[in-house]
Amino acid sequence: MTRKLALALLLIAGSLPVQADYVIGTCTIRVPTPPATNCYYADLTSANLSSTSLTNADLRYTKLAGANLAGTNLTGAKLSGVTSGGIVGAPAALPAGWQLVNG
Repeated sequence: MTRKLALALLLIAGSLPVQADYVIGTCTIRVPTPPATNCYYADLTSANLSSTSLTNADLRYTKLAGANLAGTNLTGAKLSGVTSGGIVGAPAALPAGWQLVNG
């Protein structure tokens, strides 16, 4: 009985999605958040950040020109000093007081 249970648990665990940190440009995206992603002064020019959770991320002074933010969650992110232009798509959420205007 114990072997069957262990095998069943192993099979279930093997079918679960694996979540791990990953790097885009000069930024390590933390999965899951928290801990919050720290991409202070990162160069994410033309990066594909679509559907990424950047909740509470520190993105101060990050270069986001041409980045794909379609569906990206930026709730609580620190965005002061960010440079952008030509942003692709609309984020799913932005920090309070922020809006995307002409990319």
